[in-house]
Amino acid sequence: MERQGITLVTGAGGFIGGRIVEMFHLAGARRVRAGIHRWSSCARIGRFPVDIVALDLTDRTTLSRALEGVNEIVHCAKGNREVTVEGTRLLLEAAIAAGVHRFVHLSTAEVYGAADGTFTEQSECTPTGREYGDMKLEAEHVCREFSERGLALTILRPPIVYGPFSTWWTVDLARKLISGRWGTMGARGEGICNLLYVDDLVRAIRIALEHPRAAGATFNVNGKETTSWNSYFVKLALALGLPPLAEHSSPRAAMRANIWEPVRRLGAFLKRNYLGTLKAIAARCRLVDTMMRATERRLKTAPSRAELALFGRKALFPADKICSELGFVPAVSIDEGTRLSAEWLRHEGFLLGR
Repeated sequence: MERQGITLVTGAGGFIGGRIVEMFHLAGARRVRAGIHRWSSCARIGRFPVDIVALDLTDRTTLSRALEGVNEIVHCAKGNREVTVEGTRLLLEAAIAAGVHRFVHLSTAEVYGAADGTFTEQSECTPTGREYGDMKLEAEHVCREFSERGLALTILRPPIVYGPFSTWWTVDLARKLISGRWGTMGARGEGICNLLYVDDLVRAIRIALEHPRAAGATFNVNGKETTSWNSYFVKLALALGLPPLAEHSSPRAAMRANIWEPVRRLGAFLKRNYLGTLKAIAARCRLVDTMMRATERRLKTAPSRAELALFGRKALFPADKICSELGFVPAVSIDEGTRLSAEWLRHEGFLLGR
């Protein structure tokens, strides 16, 4: 039976927000409104007869229009600090003004920082200087202010979310594997890979919207099992039908990261400050264009120092609380998740011309 009112999904043009819109619409129990920042991002959700609205979290006028008739909000949108923190505050103010009944804020396990260990909802979270995690932590503080004002609000902290349309952990990783230059990383790839298939996250969001004990609470959300990063690389490569991965030793992985780090930093600086000039030069000189493209491909298929730090991190984010209190049960194993991801990648043509 369809629930009364409208469920607004912010960030609906993105990977997670788009999947929420799809699954909620296909389930038929909710009237979904998809909030997008750019119309160019709505091709995926445009396949479905859902209400799509322009939504700028920093603009009170578009917020007011988007929230007409809304009684539930799933907040996935993120950006710079103005959007992630101040935009969340404006959205919450508009939600209270519009009489919204339930609000689910999608945060991240990155609020725990970069240390090793086991992190539960009771673990202390403090700013660490890592921009994304710190912004999300600040947004959580804003959410709790409005929860104390009476809004039925739930904070979810997912880890690595993967599946179809995931840029970082499915598409980009598949490209690295297909290149033939990516392999296992020895001890530097034996960190804990906390994988959550996107459909399981959407199920957790649905439960958080409906369960009375979810209001006012914060929950880790994690997958059915954990594995190492090396194992994830091997499983996805196997699902893609690729040859066995090269086994790079830990010193070799570190050496590749260190060799390419100055080039990576220089490229980021030039892109940030001289992108237009570089494009103009490349358009006039084929050799420069070829060299730039070749360098970009090599950078994308060599691990960065930050990636190696992540791949070696021994951190676990148990989801015992959401499982015991709300009855959430993750359904998708890593083998099943990589199989589904590979099927989608194959369908989208990522393996053509390999």
